[in-house]
Amino acid sequence: DRSGYLLVNYRGPEGSFPTISMGSVLEAANKQDSGELKRWFDGKIVLVGTMDPLDRKATPFFLSSNGNLLSERTLSLTPGVEVQASILNTLLSERFLREVPRWGTLLLILCWAMLAALVVLRIRFPLAPAILTVAVAAYFGASVWWLGRGWVLPVVGPLVSMLLAGSASYGADALTEGRRRRLLQEMFGRYVSKEVAEELLASGELPLGGALRTVTVMFTDIRNYTSYSQ
Repeated sequence: DRSGYLLVNYRGPEGSFPTISMGSVLEAANKQDSGELKRWFDGKIVLVGTMDPLDRKATPFFLSSNGNLLSERTLSLTPGVEVQASILNTLLSERFLREVPRWGTLLLILCWAMLAALVVLRIRFPLAPAILTVAVAAYFGASVWWLGRGWVLPVVGPLVSMLLAGSASYGADALTEGRRRRLLQEMFGRYVSKEVAEELLASGELPLGGALRTVTVMFTDIRNYTSYSQ
């Protein structure tokens, strides 16, 4: 941009650009092998750099080792000269990366927070976390898809807002559910036994519809009970 800020559109991990060792160049020069030198450098931009481990940089391809073992940290870092090559390639090919505007980032953060709160409050555990996990995976896939088309979607902000909103919703739901449960238990405890009240609360709903059953009712009376009780 006007301030000189540039998002580098990296071509790939280490080895994405052809490299020729200085030893090979000197050997071809000593042999006066102009054909080999021409094949390497004719009509091409040449960057001279080092493969020194001290001149390696972390890039978005940090976890890619190009077939090597990830246990060796230096293998997953990109040589500085290849970083410069990616910058030059971005400028020459005009494959610039564009960031989502600030209002778009805020809108994504708000949408993710609302989605997390809605899912947590409307859907029971553990289905709610499963749905949010699928949504996060889909968002990661969408961010990769848009990155290939030159747009950088924010990832950290929306996901942090989702975690905070989901945790807050679970906390609020636990507090309100506990209060409601104690209130219902107190109300039912006045009319039914404790066991029946617990069973009703555990079911999560009140059986207001009733049920049709065949029952036997027996009425009994004690002779002269009224006079005895007086």
